[in-house]
Amino acid sequence: MRFIKRTASVICSLIILLAIGGYIFVRNFDLNRYKPYIEDMVLRETGRELKLNGEAKIGISLIPTIDISDVTFSNPGWASTPYMAKFKNLEVKFAIMPLLQKRIEIDKLILTGPEIYLETSAQGKNNWEFQTAAINANNAAQAGGANDGQEEAKVKDASAALAVGLIAKKVELKKGVASYYDAKSNNEVRIDIADFSLEISGNDLPMQMELDAEYNKQPVKIVAEMTSMASVLREGKMTFSAVVEAMNIHSVLNGGVEDIMENIRYAVEADIHNPGGNFGAPETSAEIRVDGDKNRADIDIKNLAIATNVVTGKVSVNWSKNKPSIKANLAGGTFDLRSLYKTSMLSKLDVSLIGQAQALEVVPVDKVPYKEMNAVNADCNVRLSKLILDSDTVLSDISLVAVLQNGVLSVSPLKLNIGNGTVTAKMTVNAPKQQVMVTAEGKKIKIQELETDFATGKDGGIKILSGGEMDFDLNVVTNGATWRALSENLDGQFAAVLGTSQMKTGQLDWLTNNIFIQLLSAMKMRSCVA
Repeated sequence: MRFIKRTASVICSLIILLAIGGYIFVRNFDLNRYKPYIEDMVLRETGRELKLNGEAKIGISLIPTIDISDVTFSNPGWASTPYMAKFKNLEVKFAIMPLLQKRIEIDKLILTGPEIYLETSAQGKNNWEFQTAAINANNAAQAGGANDGQEEAKVKDASAALAVGLIAKKVELKKGVASYYDAKSNNEVRIDIADFSLEISGNDLPMQMELDAEYNKQPVKIVAEMTSMASVLREGKMTFSAVVEAMNIHSVLNGGVEDIMENIRYAVEADIHNPGGNFGAPETSAEIRVDGDKNRADIDIKNLAIATNVVTGKVSVNWSKNKPSIKANLAGGTFDLRSLYKTSMLSKLDVSLIGQAQALEVVPVDKVPYKEMNAVNADCNVRLSKLILDSDTVLSDISLVAVLQNGVLSVSPLKLNIGNGTVTAKMTVNAPKQQVMVTAEGKKIKIQELETDFATGKDGGIKILSGGEMDFDLNVVTNGATWRALSENLDGQFAAVLGTSQMKTGQLDWLTNNIFIQLLSAMKMRSCVA
């Protein structure tokens, strides 16, 4: 019994002495002496400079911790910024059990004030691809011989296993910035990060991610689940599901990514909902599929519902050049513009101004968006079965071909049916010249079908009893920086031929207040009605 007590006393004394010794060692151990060694090792492995500018210290706690301030990691010489990454503070926590087995596993990595700058050069180089890694891979390929494929697979698996061990099981970013710049297209995407966390439960278990950030000063929140890190490192593939809240738009995404580290490709199924009033738009929902890579995206619009209107089609976007290009083929059934605004557009007109021959006063002085026309090139085909402008005006069988090239929009042709007749029109909007040209031809349009007042003789007005078919030709040109200026500078000719008709006269004072006649007069149009 005395032996047991004495042995226990010795063991306790040893534990206390070891604890005191460990404490003294940690307090006096100077990790800063090893900074040059770490910096040199990173330079050899990556060809980039890692600078541990601040003080490095070991935390005294039950979890082994290294804390380093003011860390920078350099960019290649061709990059637009000197650093690929900067951190105000880097805190690394190690797992205890692997350390006892002489293995290093990072349990938690906390980055405070991170700035991460990803970039692709005009020649297609990526700043996250390292020179020495490429050289090593090339040497291995040349020395591989007949068993290249098997050896490469073994090396890849071993490298993946090592990398998984060194990747933190949980990564946290606090109050940082992440950006991606494409020098070829001169496009930059920047995200201001409030909080980011990535949790890796195990090598072959799914990863969990949460992001709370701002994009263009608009809140972005993402909760996602992804395939294992081991799968990403070994195969360069990842599947994911995510819920995204951005700019008050709710999205559910399911998809996959391939060849992540080189020529990334992706496919995503998305359900998107924009509540009514957001961005001043009506309630909008979409079911789409997006397939693409770092240069383009092909969008299959399975169902785009804008208020009560449904559109389907395909859109391709290519941003590999300085100016993005868009190709679209869209189709819809009935599109009711009344569902997009609460009151009739025509009811907003000030009738007193029309009566005073001042119809142009209803035209806004807002600037025409010429600048936006130079932002992209586009080629668009649209077909609608029916377009309802107002309770009295319905267009049907609408088709148009529109091409926007270097700031010049050409709509040729625009075809539609109205009033049991047909209209064919062409339009050119030249942004550099601030000029608009329109030609249109109408055939066999029944006026009483075009305007219901002519069919009913409402308020004692003219009633067309039979006939009423009209043909017309319109040829106008104008220029100006605002919508009002475009209206004021209209010049051209309008000619209409009204076929044999039988009418009930009614009151004739409508002629003096008719908006069509007033607009023609105010815009100095030469008109001819026969």
